[in-house]
Amino acid sequence: MVKEEILTHHFTQLGYAVEDKPVLLKCLDLCDLYNLDEETLVEEWVGYAVSNDHETEGSDPTLKSLTEFENAVLKKRGQTIKIDDEGPKSEMGMLAASAPSKMFVDDEDILEMYGYKSSTPSVKRLRSPEHSIINPEHKVRAVESSYTPASYAAKRELPKRGVDTNISGKVIQQFGNYVETWKNDSTYTVKITSNHPYVPSDQTYMFDILSRRLEILENYCTDVGKRISDLWPKDKEMILTENGMAAIQVPFRTYGRVKCERIGTGSFILQNWFVSEDEEAPDGEPSTRIKENSVLTVLNLSSLKSFSIFPGEMIVVEGINPGSDSFIVREMRSLVGVQPTPPLQMEHTMQVVLACGPFTQSDRLDFQPLINLMQNVAETQPNLLVLVGPFIPQDNEDIKQAIVVNTLQEVFEEFLEKIMNFVKGSSTQVLLIPSSRDAHHDNIYPTPEYFIPQSLKSPNIHTTSDPCMISIDGLSIGATSVDILKHLAGKEMSHNMGGTDRVIRLAEHVLQQACFYPLYPPSKQINMDIEMWEKYGQMKYRPHILLLPSSLKPFCKWSDDTFIINPGDMSKNLYARLKIRPNWASDCLDCEILKV
Repeated sequence: MVKEEILTHHFTQLGYAVEDKPVLLKCLDLCDLYNLDEETLVEEWVGYAVSNDHETEGSDPTLKSLTEFENAVLKKRGQTIKIDDEGPKSEMGMLAASAPSKMFVDDEDILEMYGYKSSTPSVKRLRSPEHSIINPEHKVRAVESSYTPASYAAKRELPKRGVDTNISGKVIQQFGNYVETWKNDSTYTVKITSNHPYVPSDQTYMFDILSRRLEILENYCTDVGKRISDLWPKDKEMILTENGMAAIQVPFRTYGRVKCERIGTGSFILQNWFVSEDEEAPDGEPSTRIKENSVLTVLNLSSLKSFSIFPGEMIVVEGINPGSDSFIVREMRSLVGVQPTPPLQMEHTMQVVLACGPFTQSDRLDFQPLINLMQNVAETQPNLLVLVGPFIPQDNEDIKQAIVVNTLQEVFEEFLEKIMNFVKGSSTQVLLIPSSRDAHHDNIYPTPEYFIPQSLKSPNIHTTSDPCMISIDGLSIGATSVDILKHLAGKEMSHNMGGTDRVIRLAEHVLQQACFYPLYPPSKQINMDIEMWEKYGQMKYRPHILLLPSSLKPFCKWSDDTFIINPGDMSKNLYARLKIRPNWASDCLDCEILKV
Protein backbone atom coordinates (compact mmCIF):
# COMPACT_ATOMS: atom_id res chain seq x y z
CA MET A 1 0.00 0.00 0.00
CA VAL A 2 1.35 3.40 -0.99
CA LYS A 3 1.68 5.73 1.98
CA GLU A 4 1.51 9.50 2.04
CA GLU A 5 4.75 9.67 4.04
CA ILE A 6 6.66 7.75 1.35
CA LEU A 7 5.30 9.99 -1.40
CA THR A 8 6.23 13.10 0.56
CA HIS A 9 9.72 11.70 1.18
CA HIS A 10 10.39 11.07 -2.52
CA PHE A 11 9.09 14.50 -3.53
CA THR A 12 11.26 16.13 -0.86
CA GLN A 13 14.37 14.30 -2.12
CA LEU A 14 13.93 16.03 -5.49
CA GLY A 15 13.31 19.43 -3.91
CA TYR A 16 9.52 19.56 -4.05
CA ALA A 17 7.23 20.34 -1.13
CA VAL A 18 3.84 18.61 -1.22
CA GLU A 19 1.72 19.64 1.75
CA ASP A 20 -1.81 19.84 0.32
CA LYS A 21 -3.93 16.86 1.27
CA PRO A 22 -5.89 16.80 -2.04
CA VAL A 23 -2.62 16.66 -3.99
CA LEU A 24 -1.39 13.67 -1.97
CA LEU A 25 -4.75 11.93 -2.41
CA LYS A 26 -4.55 12.53 -6.17
CA CYS A 27 -1.09 10.94 -6.21
CA LEU A 28 -2.43 7.96 -4.29
CA ASP A 29 -5.25 7.60 -6.82
CA LEU A 30 -2.79 7.66 -9.73
CA CYS A 31 -0.59 5.03 -8.08
CA ASP A 32 -3.58 2.80 -7.49
CA LEU A 33 -5.17 3.38 -10.91
CA TYR A 34 -2.03 2.90 -13.00
CA ASN A 35 -0.31 0.25 -10.89
CA LEU A 36 2.71 2.44 -9.98
CA ASP A 37 4.80 2.51 -6.85
CA GLU A 38 5.47 5.81 -5.13
CA GLU A 39 9.05 6.27 -6.40
CA THR A 40 8.10 5.57 -10.01
CA LEU A 41 5.21 8.02 -9.89
CA VAL A 42 7.39 10.81 -8.49
CA GLU A 43 10.16 10.28 -11.06
CA GLU A 44 7.62 10.09 -13.91
CA TRP A 45 6.01 13.36 -12.83
CA VAL A 46 9.34 15.17 -12.39
CA GLY A 47 10.45 14.04 -15.85
CA TYR A 48 7.20 15.34 -17.33
CA ALA A 49 7.40 18.64 -15.42
CA VAL A 50 10.97 19.55 -16.40
CA SER A 51 10.46 18.54 -20.04
CA ASN A 52 7.28 20.61 -20.38
CA ASP A 53 8.49 23.76 -18.60
CA HIS A 54 6.26 23.29 -15.55
CA GLU A 55 9.04 24.78 -13.39
CA THR A 56 7.22 28.09 -12.99
CA GLU A 57 6.21 30.06 -9.93
CA GLY A 58 4.64 27.61 -7.50
CA SER A 59 6.18 24.66 -9.33
CA ASP A 60 5.26 22.08 -6.71
CA PRO A 61 2.71 19.47 -7.86
CA THR A 62 -0.85 20.73 -8.08
CA LEU A 63 -4.13 19.08 -8.96
CA LYS A 64 -4.02 20.78 -12.36
CA SER A 65 -0.47 19.68 -13.18
CA LEU A 66 -1.17 16.12 -12.01
CA THR A 67 -4.24 15.94 -14.24
CA GLU A 68 -2.23 17.21 -17.21
CA PHE A 69 0.47 14.66 -16.41
CA GLU A 70 -2.10 11.86 -16.32
CA ASN A 71 -3.61 12.84 -19.67
CA ALA A 72 -0.27 13.49 -21.40
CA VAL A 73 1.77 10.56 -20.06
CA LEU A 74 -0.05 7.82 -18.23
CA LYS A 75 -3.11 7.48 -20.46
CA LYS A 76 -1.16 7.77 -23.72
CA ARG A 77 1.46 5.30 -22.58
CA GLY A 78 -1.22 2.67 -22.03
CA GLN A 79 -0.25 1.80 -18.49
CA THR A 80 -2.01 -1.25 -17.06
CA ILE A 81 -4.96 -0.18 -14.94
CA LYS A 82 -5.88 -2.15 -11.88
CA ILE A 83 -8.89 -4.43 -12.44
CA ASP A 84 -11.78 -4.77 -10.02
CA ASP A 85 -12.25 -8.03 -8.18
CA GLU A 86 -15.41 -8.74 -10.19
CA GLY A 87 -13.35 -10.16 -13.03
CA PRO A 88 -11.28 -9.10 -16.03
CA LYS A 89 -12.69 -6.41 -18.25
CA SER A 90 -13.02 -6.62 -21.98
CA GLU A 91 -10.70 -4.68 -24.26
CA MET A 92 -13.41 -2.09 -24.84
CA GLY A 93 -13.97 -1.90 -21.12
CA MET A 94 -10.27 -1.24 -20.54
CA LEU A 95 -10.31 1.54 -23.12
CA ALA A 96 -13.35 3.09 -21.50
CA ALA A 97 -11.71 2.87 -18.07
CA SER A 98 -8.46 4.45 -19.26
CA ALA A 99 -10.13 7.38 -21.06
CA PRO A 100 -13.73 7.85 -19.97
CA SER A 101 -13.77 11.52 -20.85
CA LYS A 102 -13.05 10.76 -24.51
CA MET A 103 -16.36 8.97 -25.18
CA PHE A 104 -18.81 10.61 -27.61
CA VAL A 105 -16.57 13.65 -28.07
CA ASP A 106 -15.87 13.31 -31.77
CA ASP A 107 -19.34 12.35 -33.06
CA GLU A 108 -19.77 15.53 -35.12
CA ASP A 109 -16.32 15.15 -36.61
CA ILE A 110 -17.18 11.63 -37.76
CA LEU A 111 -20.44 12.83 -39.33
CA GLU A 112 -18.63 15.65 -41.13
CA MET A 113 -16.35 13.05 -42.74
CA TYR A 114 -19.46 11.71 -44.46
CA GLY A 115 -20.68 15.10 -45.68
CA TYR A 116 -22.97 16.06 -42.80
CA LYS A 117 -23.02 19.80 -42.05
CA SER A 118 -23.99 20.80 -38.55
CA SER A 119 -26.68 23.49 -38.27
CA THR A 120 -24.99 25.01 -35.25
CA PRO A 121 -21.45 26.26 -35.62
CA SER A 122 -18.90 24.42 -33.52
CA VAL A 123 -17.17 26.46 -30.87
CA LYS A 124 -13.41 26.30 -31.24
CA ARG A 125 -10.70 27.90 -29.22
CA LEU A 126 -9.20 30.95 -30.88
CA ARG A 127 -5.50 30.24 -31.29
CA SER A 128 -4.44 33.21 -33.42
CA PRO A 129 -5.72 36.69 -34.28
CA GLU A 130 -8.21 37.11 -37.12
CA HIS A 131 -5.62 38.96 -39.19
CA SER A 132 -2.49 36.85 -39.12
CA ILE A 133 -0.58 39.12 -41.50
CA ILE A 134 1.73 41.35 -39.53
CA ASN A 135 2.05 44.94 -40.63
CA PRO A 136 5.67 46.15 -40.40
CA GLU A 137 4.36 49.35 -38.83
CA HIS A 138 2.98 47.29 -35.96
CA LYS A 139 6.24 45.49 -35.21
CA VAL A 140 7.87 46.24 -31.88
CA ARG A 141 11.43 46.94 -31.02
CA ALA A 142 12.92 44.45 -28.55
CA VAL A 143 15.12 47.06 -26.90
CA GLU A 144 14.36 50.76 -27.09
CA SER A 145 16.41 53.71 -25.94
CA SER A 146 15.09 53.29 -22.41
CA TYR A 147 13.75 50.27 -20.61
CA THR A 148 10.41 51.77 -19.66
CA PRO A 149 7.04 50.06 -19.93
CA ALA A 150 6.31 52.25 -22.96
CA SER A 151 9.23 50.75 -24.88
CA TYR A 152 7.45 47.45 -25.27
CA ALA A 153 3.84 46.80 -26.24
CA ALA A 154 2.83 44.08 -23.80
CA LYS A 155 0.19 41.63 -24.95
CA ARG A 156 -3.08 42.64 -23.29
CA GLU A 157 -4.50 39.14 -23.18
CA LEU A 158 -1.53 37.78 -21.23
CA PRO A 159 -1.44 37.91 -17.43
CA LYS A 160 1.09 40.30 -15.99
CA ARG A 161 4.04 38.53 -14.45
CA GLY A 162 6.28 41.16 -13.04
CA VAL A 163 8.04 41.59 -9.73
CA ASP A 164 5.49 43.98 -8.27
CA THR A 165 4.38 41.37 -5.73
CA ASN A 166 5.01 40.92 -2.05
CA ILE A 167 7.59 38.16 -2.69
CA SER A 168 10.23 40.49 -4.11
CA GLY A 169 13.44 39.90 -2.14
CA LYS A 170 12.21 36.61 -0.71
CA VAL A 171 15.13 34.24 0.02
CA ILE A 172 14.57 30.79 -1.50
CA GLN A 173 17.82 29.11 -0.39
CA GLN A 174 20.52 30.21 2.03
CA PHE A 175 24.02 28.99 2.86
CA GLY A 176 26.27 30.27 5.62
CA ASN A 177 25.51 33.23 7.86
CA TYR A 178 22.83 35.85 7.49
CA VAL A 179 24.18 39.02 5.82
CA GLU A 180 22.67 42.21 7.20
CA THR A 181 23.50 44.38 4.21
CA TRP A 182 24.70 43.51 0.72
CA LYS A 183 25.86 46.98 -0.20
CA ASN A 184 29.51 46.62 -1.07
CA ASP A 185 31.86 49.00 0.73
CA SER A 186 34.92 47.70 -1.10
CA THR A 187 35.58 49.33 -4.46
CA TYR A 188 38.66 47.38 -5.54
CA THR A 189 38.63 45.91 -9.06
CA VAL A 190 38.93 42.16 -9.35
CA LYS A 191 41.23 40.60 -11.93
CA ILE A 192 39.64 38.05 -14.31
CA THR A 193 42.00 35.54 -15.90
CA SER A 194 41.84 32.02 -17.28
CA ASN A 195 44.40 29.29 -17.84
CA HIS A 196 41.70 26.96 -19.17
CA PRO A 197 41.20 26.55 -22.96
CA TYR A 198 38.28 28.57 -24.26
CA VAL A 199 36.50 28.49 -27.62
CA PRO A 200 37.40 31.55 -29.76
CA SER A 201 34.69 33.44 -31.61
CA ASP A 202 35.98 32.29 -35.03
CA GLN A 203 36.06 28.58 -34.15
CA THR A 204 35.11 26.19 -36.95
CA TYR A 205 32.94 23.24 -36.01
CA MET A 206 31.13 20.14 -37.26
CA PHE A 207 33.99 19.13 -39.55
CA ASP A 208 34.73 15.88 -37.73
CA ILE A 209 34.19 12.61 -39.56
CA LEU A 210 33.13 9.28 -38.07
CA SER A 211 36.64 7.81 -38.06
CA ARG A 212 37.98 10.87 -36.25
CA ARG A 213 35.12 10.76 -33.75
CA LEU A 214 35.82 7.10 -33.00
CA GLU A 215 39.51 7.86 -32.53
CA ILE A 216 38.70 10.64 -30.03
CA LEU A 217 36.40 8.39 -28.01
CA GLU A 218 39.00 5.61 -27.94
CA ASN A 219 41.79 7.89 -26.74
CA TYR A 220 39.54 9.57 -24.19
CA CYS A 221 38.38 6.22 -22.82
CA THR A 222 41.94 4.98 -22.38
CA ASP A 223 43.25 8.20 -20.84
CA VAL A 224 40.41 8.73 -18.34
CA GLY A 225 40.24 5.03 -17.46
CA LYS A 226 43.88 5.04 -16.45
CA ARG A 227 43.45 8.26 -14.45
CA ILE A 228 40.65 6.66 -12.46
CA SER A 229 42.77 3.52 -11.95
CA ASP A 230 45.69 5.56 -10.64
CA LEU A 231 43.51 6.86 -7.78
CA TRP A 232 42.40 3.36 -6.79
CA PRO A 233 45.12 1.59 -4.76
CA LYS A 234 45.67 -2.02 -5.70
CA ASP A 235 47.83 -5.00 -4.76
CA LYS A 236 50.73 -6.01 -6.94
CA GLU A 237 48.86 -9.13 -7.97
CA MET A 238 45.79 -7.22 -9.14
CA ILE A 239 45.50 -7.30 -12.94
CA LEU A 240 44.30 -4.26 -14.91
CA THR A 241 43.22 -4.96 -18.49
CA GLU A 242 41.23 -3.18 -21.18
CA ASN A 243 39.50 -6.44 -22.13
CA GLY A 244 36.71 -7.07 -19.66
CA MET A 245 35.92 -10.44 -21.22
CA ALA A 246 39.45 -11.79 -20.80
CA ALA A 247 39.68 -15.39 -19.56
CA ILE A 248 41.15 -14.70 -16.11
CA GLN A 249 40.21 -16.93 -13.19
CA VAL A 250 41.18 -14.52 -10.40
CA PRO A 251 39.51 -11.15 -9.68
CA PHE A 252 40.80 -8.38 -11.97
CA ARG A 253 39.99 -4.80 -12.97
CA THR A 254 38.86 -3.27 -16.23
CA TYR A 255 37.61 0.12 -17.32
CA GLY A 256 35.49 1.70 -20.00
CA ARG A 257 32.48 3.82 -20.83
CA VAL A 258 28.93 2.89 -19.90
CA LYS A 259 27.57 2.44 -23.40
CA CYS A 260 23.84 2.08 -23.04
CA GLU A 261 20.99 1.99 -20.60
CA ARG A 262 19.87 -0.91 -18.49
CA ILE A 263 19.48 -4.19 -20.40
CA GLY A 264 18.20 -6.22 -17.47
CA THR A 265 18.04 -6.33 -13.70
CA GLY A 266 21.30 -4.79 -12.54
CA SER A 267 22.99 -5.32 -15.93
CA PHE A 268 24.68 -2.72 -18.12
CA ILE A 269 27.09 -2.65 -21.05
CA LEU A 270 30.66 -1.38 -20.71
CA GLN A 271 32.54 -0.42 -23.89
CA ASN A 272 36.29 -0.28 -24.31
CA TRP A 273 38.99 -0.79 -26.90
CA PHE A 274 42.07 -2.95 -26.50
CA VAL A 275 45.10 -3.46 -28.72
CA SER A 276 46.23 -6.94 -29.72
CA GLU A 277 48.93 -8.26 -32.02
CA ASP A 278 47.92 -9.21 -35.52
CA GLU A 279 47.72 -12.99 -35.68
CA GLU A 280 48.30 -12.98 -39.45
CA ALA A 281 52.06 -12.31 -39.21
CA PRO A 282 54.21 -14.61 -41.39
CA ASP A 283 55.59 -17.76 -39.76
CA GLY A 284 58.91 -17.24 -38.00
CA GLU A 285 58.63 -13.45 -38.03
CA PRO A 286 57.67 -11.26 -35.06
CA SER A 287 54.32 -9.57 -35.36
CA THR A 288 54.81 -5.89 -35.96
CA ARG A 289 51.27 -5.07 -36.91
CA ILE A 290 48.66 -4.41 -34.28
CA LYS A 291 44.91 -4.03 -34.45
CA GLU A 292 42.36 -2.41 -32.20
CA ASN A 293 39.37 -4.36 -30.99
CA SER A 294 36.17 -2.97 -29.54
CA VAL A 295 34.91 -5.06 -26.63
CA LEU A 296 31.45 -4.88 -25.06
CA THR A 297 31.31 -6.23 -21.53
CA VAL A 298 28.01 -6.95 -19.84
CA LEU A 299 28.28 -5.76 -16.24
CA ASN A 300 26.28 -7.52 -13.55
CA LEU A 301 25.88 -5.01 -10.70
CA SER A 302 23.54 -7.11 -8.60
CA SER A 303 26.30 -7.73 -6.04
CA LEU A 304 26.70 -4.03 -5.28
CA LYS A 305 24.77 -2.70 -2.30
CA SER A 306 24.12 0.60 -4.09
CA PHE A 307 25.16 2.34 -7.27
CA SER A 308 24.40 5.33 -9.48
CA ILE A 309 25.30 5.14 -13.15
CA PHE A 310 24.47 6.89 -16.43
CA PRO A 311 25.30 6.46 -20.15
CA GLY A 312 28.71 7.91 -20.98
CA GLU A 313 30.12 7.59 -17.47
CA MET A 314 33.74 6.48 -17.30
CA ILE A 315 34.19 3.81 -14.63
CA VAL A 316 36.69 1.23 -13.36
CA VAL A 317 35.23 -2.03 -12.07
CA GLU A 318 36.70 -4.89 -10.09
CA GLY A 319 35.23 -8.36 -10.20
CA ILE A 320 35.38 -11.75 -11.82
CA ASN A 321 34.54 -13.25 -15.18
CA PRO A 322 33.02 -16.66 -14.46
CA GLY A 323 33.18 -17.60 -18.13
CA SER A 324 29.59 -16.60 -18.81
CA ASP A 325 28.29 -13.65 -20.74
CA SER A 326 28.68 -11.12 -17.92
CA PHE A 327 31.31 -9.61 -15.64
CA ILE A 328 30.25 -9.80 -11.97
CA VAL A 329 31.18 -6.46 -10.38
CA ARG A 330 32.31 -6.37 -6.75
CA GLU A 331 33.52 -2.75 -6.60
CA MET A 332 33.23 0.29 -8.87
CA ARG A 333 35.00 3.67 -9.00
CA SER A 334 34.36 6.77 -11.14
CA LEU A 335 36.50 9.55 -9.64
CA VAL A 336 38.78 11.01 -12.32
CA GLY A 337 42.15 12.34 -11.23
CA VAL A 338 42.78 16.04 -11.94
CA GLN A 339 45.46 18.59 -11.17
CA PRO A 340 45.43 20.32 -7.76
CA THR A 341 43.21 23.39 -7.53
CA PRO A 342 45.30 26.58 -7.74
CA PRO A 343 45.70 28.25 -4.34
CA LEU A 344 43.36 31.08 -3.45
CA GLN A 345 45.06 34.48 -3.66
CA MET A 346 42.24 36.69 -2.39
CA GLU A 347 43.20 39.45 0.01
CA HIS A 348 39.81 41.18 0.24
CA THR A 349 36.21 40.10 0.77
CA MET A 350 34.50 39.69 -2.57
CA GLN A 351 30.83 39.98 -3.49
CA VAL A 352 29.55 38.10 -6.55
CA VAL A 353 26.12 38.11 -8.23
CA LEU A 354 25.11 35.13 -10.40
CA ALA A 355 22.19 35.36 -12.84
CA CYS A 356 21.19 32.94 -15.58
CA GLY A 357 18.98 33.29 -18.65
CA PRO A 358 16.47 33.47 -20.10
CA PHE A 359 16.24 37.05 -18.86
CA THR A 360 12.64 37.55 -19.96
CA GLN A 361 9.44 35.52 -20.03
CA SER A 362 8.85 33.27 -23.02
CA ASP A 363 5.77 35.21 -24.14
CA ARG A 364 7.35 38.66 -24.23
CA LEU A 365 10.65 40.40 -24.91
CA ASP A 366 10.73 43.30 -22.45
CA PHE A 367 13.66 41.99 -20.32
CA GLN A 368 12.00 43.43 -17.22
CA PRO A 369 13.52 40.87 -14.78
CA LEU A 370 17.01 41.79 -15.99
CA ILE A 371 16.35 45.51 -15.63
CA ASN A 372 15.24 45.02 -12.04
CA LEU A 373 18.39 42.99 -11.40
CA MET A 374 20.64 45.67 -12.92
CA GLN A 375 19.00 48.33 -10.77
CA ASN A 376 19.87 46.21 -7.73
CA VAL A 377 23.43 45.76 -9.02
CA ALA A 378 23.79 49.52 -9.48
CA GLU A 379 22.78 50.02 -5.83
CA THR A 380 24.87 47.27 -4.20
CA GLN A 381 27.86 47.42 -6.62
CA PRO A 382 29.20 43.85 -6.28
CA ASN A 383 32.75 43.15 -7.39
CA LEU A 384 31.63 40.66 -10.06
CA LEU A 385 28.42 40.08 -12.00
CA VAL A 386 28.21 36.78 -13.91
CA LEU A 387 25.48 36.62 -16.57
CA VAL A 388 24.90 33.23 -18.20
CA GLY A 389 22.93 33.01 -21.46
CA PRO A 390 20.70 32.64 -23.30
CA PHE A 391 20.21 36.39 -23.68
CA ILE A 392 18.14 36.20 -26.90
CA PRO A 393 16.35 32.87 -26.33
CA GLN A 394 15.37 30.81 -29.35
CA ASP A 395 12.04 29.74 -27.88
CA ASN A 396 10.78 33.26 -27.22
CA GLU A 397 7.41 33.73 -28.92
CA ASP A 398 8.24 37.17 -30.33
CA ILE A 399 11.43 35.84 -31.91
CA LYS A 400 9.74 32.75 -33.34
CA GLN A 401 7.00 34.90 -34.86
CA ALA A 402 9.58 37.40 -36.22
CA ILE A 403 7.85 40.52 -34.90
CA VAL A 404 11.13 42.19 -33.89
CA VAL A 405 12.29 45.03 -36.14
CA ASN A 406 16.04 44.84 -35.56
CA THR A 407 18.31 41.97 -36.43
CA LEU A 408 19.00 39.59 -33.56
CA GLN A 409 22.61 40.73 -33.34
CA GLU A 410 21.43 44.33 -33.06
CA VAL A 411 19.02 43.32 -30.31
CA PHE A 412 21.91 41.74 -28.42
CA GLU A 413 24.14 44.79 -28.90
CA GLU A 414 21.46 47.20 -27.65
CA PHE A 415 20.84 44.83 -24.77
CA LEU A 416 24.56 44.87 -23.96
CA GLU A 417 24.73 48.65 -24.18
CA LYS A 418 22.07 49.00 -21.50
CA ILE A 419 23.96 46.64 -19.20
CA MET A 420 27.05 48.78 -19.64
CA ASN A 421 25.14 51.93 -18.67
CA PHE A 422 24.20 50.40 -15.32
CA VAL A 423 27.83 49.59 -14.39
CA LYS A 424 29.46 52.60 -16.03
CA GLY A 425 31.78 54.38 -13.62
CA SER A 426 31.69 51.56 -11.04
CA SER A 427 34.22 48.86 -10.17
CA THR A 428 31.74 46.05 -10.96
CA GLN A 429 33.11 43.65 -13.58
CA VAL A 430 30.61 41.85 -15.83
CA LEU A 431 31.31 38.39 -17.25
CA LEU A 432 29.13 37.11 -20.12
CA ILE A 433 28.90 33.35 -20.66
CA PRO A 434 27.22 32.37 -23.96
CA SER A 435 24.63 29.71 -24.63
CA SER A 436 23.92 27.51 -27.64
CA ARG A 437 20.24 28.43 -27.13
CA ASP A 438 20.90 32.05 -28.15
CA ALA A 439 19.04 32.85 -31.36
CA HIS A 440 21.78 35.24 -32.53
CA HIS A 441 24.70 32.93 -31.74
CA ASP A 442 26.25 29.65 -32.91
CA ASN A 443 24.05 26.68 -32.07
CA ILE A 444 26.92 24.40 -31.08
CA TYR A 445 28.37 23.00 -27.85
CA PRO A 446 30.99 23.88 -26.69
CA THR A 447 29.91 27.39 -27.63
CA PRO A 448 32.30 30.13 -28.84
CA GLU A 449 32.45 33.44 -27.01
CA TYR A 450 30.15 36.25 -28.08
CA PHE A 451 31.16 38.64 -30.82
CA ILE A 452 31.21 42.19 -29.47
CA PRO A 453 31.98 45.06 -31.88
CA GLN A 454 34.88 47.32 -31.08
CA SER A 455 32.55 50.25 -30.34
CA LEU A 456 30.91 48.35 -27.46
CA LYS A 457 34.03 46.93 -25.83
CA SER A 458 34.61 48.18 -22.32
CA PRO A 459 37.06 47.42 -19.49
CA ASN A 460 34.05 46.37 -17.38
CA ILE A 461 32.74 43.78 -19.87
CA HIS A 462 34.39 40.38 -20.28
CA THR A 463 33.40 37.43 -22.45
CA THR A 464 34.33 33.77 -22.38
CA SER A 465 33.11 30.52 -23.95
CA ASP A 466 30.78 27.81 -22.73
CA PRO A 467 31.88 25.85 -20.77
CA CYS A 468 34.51 27.90 -18.99
CA MET A 469 36.86 27.90 -16.03
CA ILE A 470 37.86 31.38 -14.90
CA SER A 471 39.96 32.75 -12.08
CA ILE A 472 38.89 35.78 -10.04
CA ASP A 473 41.91 36.76 -7.95
CA GLY A 474 42.66 33.04 -7.64
CA LEU A 475 39.02 32.05 -7.01
CA SER A 476 38.21 29.36 -9.61
CA ILE A 477 34.69 29.39 -11.04
CA GLY A 478 33.59 26.65 -13.44
CA ALA A 479 30.35 27.10 -15.37
CA THR A 480 28.30 25.81 -18.27
CA SER A 481 24.98 27.11 -19.61
CA VAL A 482 23.76 23.67 -20.72
CA ASP A 483 21.21 22.08 -18.38
CA ILE A 484 23.35 19.00 -17.68
CA LEU A 485 21.46 18.29 -14.43
CA LYS A 486 18.16 17.96 -16.28
CA HIS A 487 19.76 15.80 -18.98
CA LEU A 488 21.36 13.51 -16.40
CA ALA A 489 18.12 13.29 -14.42
CA GLY A 490 16.45 11.63 -17.39
CA LYS A 491 19.24 9.07 -17.89
CA GLU A 492 20.68 8.30 -14.46
CA MET A 493 19.96 4.82 -13.09
CA SER A 494 20.45 4.19 -9.40
CA HIS A 495 19.83 1.49 -6.83
CA ASN A 496 19.44 1.78 -3.08
CA MET A 497 20.68 5.39 -2.96
CA GLY A 498 18.22 6.41 -0.25
CA GLY A 499 19.30 9.20 2.06
CA THR A 500 21.13 11.10 -0.70
CA ASP A 501 19.85 14.24 -2.40
CA ARG A 502 19.39 13.25 -6.03
CA VAL A 503 20.02 16.72 -7.48
CA ILE A 504 23.26 17.03 -5.51
CA ARG A 505 24.23 13.53 -6.64
CA LEU A 506 23.74 14.56 -10.26
CA ALA A 507 25.96 17.61 -9.75
CA GLU A 508 28.65 15.47 -8.11
CA HIS A 509 28.69 13.25 -11.22
CA VAL A 510 29.97 16.29 -13.13
CA LEU A 511 32.75 16.86 -10.60
CA GLN A 512 33.74 13.20 -10.35
CA GLN A 513 33.99 12.84 -14.12
CA ALA A 514 35.94 16.13 -14.40
CA CYS A 515 33.79 16.96 -17.42
CA PHE A 516 31.19 19.70 -17.89
CA TYR A 517 29.04 17.37 -20.02
CA PRO A 518 29.80 13.70 -19.22
CA LEU A 519 26.57 12.32 -20.75
CA TYR A 520 27.06 10.35 -23.98
CA PRO A 521 25.27 10.13 -26.34
CA PRO A 522 24.35 13.74 -25.64
CA SER A 523 20.79 15.00 -25.36
CA LYS A 524 19.00 15.80 -28.61
CA GLN A 525 18.56 19.34 -27.29
CA ILE A 526 22.20 20.23 -27.99
CA ASN A 527 24.52 19.92 -30.99
CA MET A 528 27.79 18.65 -29.56
CA ASP A 529 31.03 18.68 -31.52
CA ILE A 530 33.11 15.76 -30.20
CA GLU A 531 36.47 17.26 -31.16
CA MET A 532 35.63 20.56 -29.43
CA TRP A 533 34.16 18.68 -26.45
CA GLU A 534 37.43 16.80 -25.92
CA LYS A 535 39.45 20.02 -26.07
CA TYR A 536 37.22 22.52 -24.26
CA GLY A 537 34.74 20.47 -22.23
CA GLN A 538 37.06 18.92 -19.63
CA MET A 539 38.15 20.16 -16.19
CA LYS A 540 41.87 20.41 -15.63
CA TYR A 541 41.30 20.92 -11.92
CA ARG A 542 38.44 21.05 -9.44
CA PRO A 543 36.91 24.55 -9.24
CA HIS A 544 36.12 26.40 -6.01
CA ILE A 545 32.63 27.24 -7.33
CA LEU A 546 30.70 25.15 -9.86
CA LEU A 547 27.82 27.01 -11.53
CA LEU A 548 25.24 24.64 -13.07
CA PRO A 549 22.11 26.49 -14.23
CA SER A 550 19.09 24.21 -14.46
CA SER A 551 15.31 24.21 -14.69
CA LEU A 552 15.34 21.90 -11.67
CA LYS A 553 14.94 23.32 -8.19
CA PRO A 554 17.49 26.01 -7.21
CA PHE A 555 20.05 24.85 -4.65
CA CYS A 556 23.44 25.64 -3.15
CA LYS A 557 25.62 22.98 -1.53
CA TRP A 558 29.15 22.52 -0.23
CA SER A 559 30.73 19.29 -1.52
CA ASP A 560 34.38 18.35 -0.91
CA ASP A 561 35.78 21.90 -1.01
CA THR A 562 33.60 22.87 -3.98
CA PHE A 563 30.53 25.07 -3.71
CA ILE A 564 27.89 23.85 -6.20
CA ILE A 565 25.06 26.21 -7.08
CA ASN A 566 22.02 26.39 -9.34
CA PRO A 567 20.63 29.92 -8.91
CA GLY A 568 17.53 29.33 -11.05
CA ASP A 569 16.84 31.61 -14.00
CA MET A 570 15.75 35.21 -14.39
CA SER A 571 12.53 34.30 -16.21
CA LYS A 572 11.38 33.17 -12.75
CA ASN A 573 12.93 36.32 -11.18
CA LEU A 574 15.62 34.25 -9.41
CA TYR A 575 19.30 35.04 -8.92
CA ALA A 576 22.06 34.43 -6.36
CA ARG A 577 24.48 36.62 -4.48
CA LEU A 578 27.63 35.47 -2.67
CA LYS A 579 29.92 37.01 -0.11
CA ILE A 580 33.33 35.32 -0.11
CA ARG A 581 36.06 35.90 2.43
CA PRO A 582 39.76 34.93 2.08
CA ASN A 583 40.95 31.47 3.13
CA TRP A 584 38.61 29.16 1.20
CA ALA A 585 36.42 27.12 3.56
CA SER A 586 32.74 26.46 4.09
CA ASP A 587 32.56 29.03 6.90
CA CYS A 588 34.11 31.73 4.67
CA LEU A 589 31.18 31.89 2.24
CA ASP A 590 27.64 33.25 2.56
CA CYS A 591 25.06 32.78 -0.18
CA GLU A 592 21.43 33.65 -0.87
CA ILE A 593 19.21 32.55 -3.75
CA LEU A 594 16.36 35.02 -3.85
CA LYS A 595 13.68 36.80 -5.86
CA VAL A 596 14.73 39.98 -7.58
